[in-house]
Amino acid sequence: MSPVLVGSNPGLVWRDAEEKPTAAVSIWDVEWSIRGSGRCLLYWPGEGEVHAFATSRELSDFLWEEFTCHFPEFRWPGPRVVHFHACDVALVLRPDRVIATAAGSDAELHVEMYGEASNPRPVRVVDFPLGDRRLELRNVLFPVTDHRLRISLPAPSSGADSDGFIALAEVWLRPSG
Repeated sequence: MSPVLVGSNPGLVWRDAEEKPTAAVSIWDVEWSIRGSGRCLLYWPGEGEVHAFATSRELSDFLWEEFTCHFPEFRWPGPRVVHFHACDVALVLRPDRVIATAAGSDAELHVEMYGEASNPRPVRVVDFPLGDRRLELRNVLFPVTDHRLRISLPAPSSGADSDGFIALAEVWLRPSG
């Protein structure tokens, strides 16, 4: 096995009455990857656009194209346009709390997630599908019990249900050979 990424990846998803995703946010704190390290917030307000807040476009493109776009919460049948917002991402990341803030010149996103530190769940998926390839995923998940979102972009529907997770100690591995 060879590592591809080491970091953390909390997330939130909003769903309509039929459980269809209507918006999602993915928070990345990358300690090491084959494309460098850094922080990135990916926000999908629904339909065909995604907003990437990060200091590095290369890292945000890598996280979007290689990981996040393959998750069911972010799948959209039509074309997607990624809007890059160059900015620092301030982040507090603990098992019971995530606070992430990013403010580009044309958009702002602030996410707070609160979880249950007493209820960790170790995860190992040996054959995680990411497009035309498969990687091994290992992390520790903490359920989110409450959240707040402040954004200058289109917000999720106020009537939508939401759920989230705080994924820490996340490691993506490429099989040997």
